[in-house]
Amino acid sequence: MKKLSTILIVCLLAIAAKAQITITSNDMPGMSDTLRFSTANVDAVTDSTYQITGANVTWDFSHLVANSQGLESYLPSLQTPYAGFFFGFNRYGKLEADSIGFGQFVFRDVYRFYKNTNTQFEIEGVGLKYSGFPIPSYYDDNDEVYQFPLEYNDFDSSTFDYTLSLLTLGSLNTKGYRTNSVDGWGQITTPYGTFMALRVTTDIVSTDSVALGFLNFAFPNHQREVKWLANGEGYPIVQVSGAVLAGNFTPTTVEYRDTFKTFPPSPFAPTAAFEADNLTPFTNDTVTFTSNAFLATHAWTFTPNTVTYVNGTNSASRTPEVLFDVSGLYDVSLNVSNVFGSDDTTIVEYIDVSFVSNTTNLALTNGLKVFPNPTSNLINLAYHLTQNEKVMISVFDLQGRELAILLNQKQTVGEQNATFNLADYNLSNGVYLIKARTDKGIMIRKFVKN
Repeated sequence: MKKLSTILIVCLLAIAAKAQITITSNDMPGMSDTLRFSTANVDAVTDSTYQITGANVTWDFSHLVANSQGLESYLPSLQTPYAGFFFGFNRYGKLEADSIGFGQFVFRDVYRFYKNTNTQFEIEGVGLKYSGFPIPSYYDDNDEVYQFPLEYNDFDSSTFDYTLSLLTLGSLNTKGYRTNSVDGWGQITTPYGTFMALRVTTDIVSTDSVALGFLNFAFPNHQREVKWLANGEGYPIVQVSGAVLAGNFTPTTVEYRDTFKTFPPSPFAPTAAFEADNLTPFTNDTVTFTSNAFLATHAWTFTPNTVTYVNGTNSASRTPEVLFDVSGLYDVSLNVSNVFGSDDTTIVEYIDVSFVSNTTNLALTNGLKVFPNPTSNLINLAYHLTQNEKVMISVFDLQGRELAILLNQKQTVGEQNATFNLADYNLSNGVYLIKARTDKGIMIRKFVKN
């Protein structure tokens, strides 16, 4: 009898280990989550495997081979360019694209905003910029992506209605319905791992209408997503997507949750190359960083992180504008990604920040301009004198030692321009200070010789 009881307990434990799961709001993307996924080709094995439905099924997608990777980043609303329009504890935005459109119809910083509650995960609005102006648009009827809890044999249906006003250009409207059918549960295996999951088939049926001046047209759209959702992952373990035409579903995309991988990059994958417009700023200078990647998500990191984003930019902007709060050397890192892949770059000690110097009552106005910066040999100085004044311009190292005197003479009021060849002063490559001195003050600029 004891032996029989032990066998029964083992069997019950085995059944429980493979019992179906329930998906709740806790299994959705969370605020500040960054979720990595890979894309692969829809081959014959994938085509036959994804169609299996039912209870206690085993789906084997372990054959999938990544050909690119991407990231989905969910930012708190306050960290997006639309903080004043979408806010709340359980609301966050996902950058869909740095820019969309063409010609005069180019929209930038395109975000989709989500709300997660105990009963549903829904899309409630979109934010984008046109000619630098933020355009927040709210759903008239929110798109309920999931309704909780999700369990095997569940079915739900919801409508959505969204109109995007393009200011004086016109409008875009999407109106339709979404259905979710939980038609399977079981064990799924991918290169990422093995999980208990629910299979959810989602149909999104809509009519997309465009009104641009005298142009008014509409077209139907029917998309299908077959997804396997697991507890705690935030992103489908596998998702097979495509269009439904004349009642026939043709899968064209397969994505799966994954870890970082290295592989030959797609020619359409972004490259994390960037530059700053000032490598040696003062603490009151705004530095603009520009990424060379278009149609990609961005994630900037500064070490130390004592920076402030200004002018509506943030760590997800393609061209963030940054104030450095304290002096010192800063490492700059950038991660970029799109559906074809991702890339990371870190430049150590890229930015060298100095405290602001006191220039009160200085006869030089409009600043002391030093260019090009960095420079190999030739360097140009430009400034404006408000009165006749003796001016001394010298080069110092970062330890405060004077290395060269470039100019020491009395100059007349007005614009001043001078060019110097640093090779004449035997300066090695490095970071230096140029000091412009008059009887009334000092102005300092930093430059790099390379």
